Amino acid sequence: KKAYYKNLGVKERKKPLFIFIGRLVEQKGISVIAASLKDLSAEPLEFVMLGEGEAETEKKLSELSEKYGNIHYLKGYDEALSRQLYAAADFLLMPSLFEPCGLNQMIAARYGAVPIVHATGGLKDSVFEEKKKCIRGIVFESYSNKSCLHAVRRALALYGDEKACLKIAEFDMQCDVSFRKSAKAYMKLYKEMTA
Repeated sequence: KKAYYKNLGVKERKKPLFIFIGRLVEQKGISVIAASLKDLSAEPLEFVMLGEGEAETEKKLSELSEKYGNIHYLKGYDEALSRQLYAAADFLLMPSLFEPCGLNQMIAARYGAVPIVHATGGLKDSVFEEKKKCIRGIVFESYSNKSCLHAVRRALALYGDEKACLKIAEFDMQCDVSFRKSAKAYMKLYKEMTA
């Protein structure tokens, strides 16, 4: 994170890093993010968005990135850069309107970045606020910039409790989100059907 902040030119390197990685389309919640950027810029955080999509959205994010010092938009997609972002991040913001499965929240958890997700589809099926369920994160119910901002502020409060934040990150890094268990269940079912 310190190395990434140095490359980004961020001087205050103790601030939490929030990231968004994905296509800049409504499904991924980009309108909620765009509507929240002014408020997010006033919070003690750095927010990096990596993605590409509709030209108008890219233009708007570029303009807002230039306007606010702690908001950064990186156009395009680069696998190596995305992995650096996951590794550096404290939180992943994923306010998808709908998400049949979603992989970003699982990748982020593996790297120790706590996911902040909208309660929809595969996101509500894979990210939980309960202590004993994998993956732990912050879940918000209403698809709105107000709810998204409230979730980010909850994340900032969590970040203020270093021990609790680290405990969640370490817990998430140990979660098995592979297809191993499902594959075994499918094999058992197939064997029963063919027996």
